[in-house]
Amino acid sequence: MTQQGAALQNYNNELVKCIEELCQKREELCRQIQQEEDEKQRLQNEVRQLTEKLARVNENLARKIASRNEFDRTIAETEAAYLKGLPLRASAPGAGAGLVGAS
Repeated sequence: MTQQGAALQNYNNELVKCIEELCQKREELCRQIQQEEDEKQRLQNEVRQLTEKLARVNENLARKIASRNEFDRTIAETEAAYLKGLPLRASAPGAGAGLVGAS
């Protein structure tokens, strides 16, 4: 029975060793999970900030494009009205050439 007792003790020792190794692996895995959760949170915050910044840039861009379009319309209307008021000069050589190029 002494051999059986010694064998049982060896099995118990191996089982305890395996359990300790599993616990260490679990602790390491928990540490890695926490690191990745932290990274995920950091990236989500960064995405949120960039999304907000992109929205602001898009709003500013839309306002500026609308202003530019309004300038284009005003310039075109003003040029058309100006040229309409100068029928005799428009037929003269070189007349109106500076107006179109100035825009």
